[in-house]
Amino acid sequence: MSAARIFQEKRALIWPILVALIVNLVVYAIVVYPLSKKVAGGEQAAQASAAALAAARRDYAAARATVAGKGQADVELEKFYSEVLPPDVSGARRITFLRIEQLATRRACSSNARPRARSGSTTATSSSSPTPPRSRVSMRVFAASSTTSKPRLNFSCSRTCS
Repeated sequence: MSAARIFQEKRALIWPILVALIVNLVVYAIVVYPLSKKVAGGEQAAQASAAALAAARRDYAAARATVAGKGQADVELEKFYSEVLPPDVSGARRITFLRIEQLATRRACSSNARPRARSGSTTATSSSSPTPPRSRVSMRVFAASSTTSKPRLNFSCSRTCS
């Protein structure tokens, strides 16, 4: 049997099948394929939207944490200003020079030099109550040189004992 004879005998069945196949291809090309691309684009847009939503939630959480941290930092800074720092410049100077004087006294007390007698004392063996040693500290601040950015401090210490 040849193909032409089969086609002649079964023509009533083959033509509707060929027409249905062509219609299916046309419907697929005109309707189904564009809709599948549209659905794929919608899925990608949904995934991008979900990622953007997650990023926005992370940013929001970070912003809230920043606001909370700023509030806590403001409270701690206010506490630092009111409890730790001296209220004025003279208080700061008093605290600073007290520490410098303590360091100078410690250095003078640890040295092996003999204390000098205070001018105006009549005898070295006085029976009156002993007075605490006095230290005098002078501080000079030199301007910063061109190679360093910090000013140099020069301390000199002299101890006078009675």
